[in-house]
Amino acid sequence: EQTKKWRSRIYINKRIVHLGLFEEEKDALKAYEIANKEIENFENTKQFRTLIKQKIKHYDKAKH
Repeated sequence: EQTKKWRSRIYINKRIVHLGLFEEEKDALKAYEIANKEIENFENTKQFRTLIKQKIKHYDKAKH
């Protein structure tokens, strides 16, 4: 049995930044929304992904 995952990504400076794979569509959307709000803090891809992952983890904890 294959489970579908939702991919979240955002385009910054004509580049795709992968935000992650999520079990639920709403979580992929939330990752995109977080990234979109934080786009002004973009310095480099690795740093940006780390920042977004931290914010998603904080969102997950608040969700439960």
